[in-house]
Amino acid sequence: MEVWRRGCQLRRRSRHLTAVQNDGVWPKIAFVLLQSGLPANMVRYYVRKSDRGNASSETMKVAILEVKLNKKSIRGVSQQYGIHRNTLTRYCNKYEELFKSPHQS
Repeated sequence: MEVWRRGCQLRRRSRHLTAVQNDGVWPKIAFVLLQSGLPANMVRYYVRKSDRGNASSETMKVAILEVKLNKKSIRGVSQQYGIHRNTLTRYCNKYEELFKSPHQS
């Protein structure tokens, strides 16, 4: 790979294999993948493997009201409802911005 930087030509080698070795390796990998029955292309559809981070909107509303109206700590409420504390903090800050009156600063 050649790189031009400020009029100077720099030559770099690929990290592990030279270009000649790369030419021999990639066809071998493709051949092995095709023989094993695995697709040679990228995954077409992503399937989520967990339900982590999917707090319902109702749970989030109740948690925000606990923090804002009942003056409970964000950490305690996040543990109680199973929401990450940074997520709850972000939603509480958005809640403040939405309901802040225009004449307040």
